[in-house]
Amino acid sequence: MRKSIEFEWKEGSELPETAAHMPATPAAAPPDIPPYTAAEEKGWRLWSASNLALLMVGIILGVVLGFAILTVQGQWRARNDMAPVVALQYQALARNDVDLYRELADPTDVLWRDLLAQRFPSSRLLYDLHQAPRVRRVQLQGNQAEVEVEYVYQGERYRYLQSLRLIREQWHLSRARLGAWGEQRTLEGEYVTLRYRERDAFLADYLPRMDAAAQAFCRRYAPPPPCHVDLRIEPEPDLLPFAPGEGASPPPTLTRYRIIGQGDTHLVTLNSTGEEFADPEFQTFLLGLLPGIDDINRVYPAKYATADAQTLSAMRLYQRQMPLELVSPRLVGVSSGRPHPLWLLALYESIGDVVVRRALGPFSHGDVVAFSLWAALRGDVALRAEELSGVVLADLPQVRTSISPSDIGERLVMGDVTMRNAAREFARLLEDRYGRDAVLRLLQAARANDGVGDVFSTLGTTADELAGEAF
Repeated sequence: MRKSIEFEWKEGSELPETAAHMPATPAAAPPDIPPYTAAEEKGWRLWSASNLALLMVGIILGVVLGFAILTVQGQWRARNDMAPVVALQYQALARNDVDLYRELADPTDVLWRDLLAQRFPSSRLLYDLHQAPRVRRVQLQGNQAEVEVEYVYQGERYRYLQSLRLIREQWHLSRARLGAWGEQRTLEGEYVTLRYRERDAFLADYLPRMDAAAQAFCRRYAPPPPCHVDLRIEPEPDLLPFAPGEGASPPPTLTRYRIIGQGDTHLVTLNSTGEEFADPEFQTFLLGLLPGIDDINRVYPAKYATADAQTLSAMRLYQRQMPLELVSPRLVGVSSGRPHPLWLLALYESIGDVVVRRALGPFSHGDVVAFSLWAALRGDVALRAEELSGVVLADLPQVRTSISPSDIGERLVMGDVTMRNAAREFARLLEDRYGRDAVLRLLQAARANDGVGDVFSTLGTTADELAGEAF
């Protein structure tokens, strides 16, 4: 319940009406006091000044002490109000209760509430769920609150910022809205331009690591130059809830192709920009992949991406710098100026993701081949990111089911981050069976993008044959 303190102020009582008619008492004559000497007057002034100074110090100390008491009391009350919500959040994670987790979220923000529930399995990986969290600090602003929560991961204490919102006298988890993050700062590396807020100033020390990671991915996947990542780290609410291993956001843009009167085809374009279909050469290419169709006017694209996502895809593919945005580590967890290990893994994996997308470019093929290829590429990025960061993403705490590589890739494209480890295992199988450069050979074959044949034939197999593998 929202709490408040009421103050009652009362004016002093008026004098009785009869007081105005009482006779005045004659004033006594003042006593005859000799004038001050110069020394006495100087001493009196010094005494008065020193006492005035002491009085002012006393007033200031009283105000400061009173403010401190009120601040401590306010923080104590605020923490007591927020702590039950945070405790229930962790209970839901520990008990694998996604329904409770959903109920704690802002009921007026349905999209974010659904996303929170969707990311529930991967969110459980961030904490040691057998140790309860603690609310350390609360910043209130109207019906919004920014809460600093302390929790434990692998035996070490981390703190992150959680936003809550008061709705109908109840506090709910909400998108990040509070916080004075300061001006944006920029640092230039050879492979990474780092942009961050003053509140995240400690990230400047991590630029050499970011640069080294980007260099490793650029050398491995050899995208069209220049290979340079424009990385912005922001307290962006649309980047929450954080999901380790998600890769670059949003997922690769996807276009399917339909035929009037026949419906969907199996032809898709990964990394589409929304402009390919207007290219006469691309239209001729598509007709070659659609047997029996010789009129491009019978074909139309069905895009599975927003206009903003398509614009971002074009920037990553063709501009001098590949834009990438990642949520501030303060919204995930920081310990003594060190980000949460899974945030670092996500950082490296996101860099690898945008680099491999640039290396692949728009890729059009049948959906089984296209999605299987994406599963292999994302799995390879995951393996390399774990090597570079020294952090391995544990399997999600849920029952695993057998799934084909093309299903893995399709679900990743649709934003299902729970498929990340399945993609990693697929890439590992290709590496173990066909050599460490197996995925690079697939990438080279895909760059030709002639749409003829199965790119997996370069490994002596097919996407359909690999569909029988269990992941």
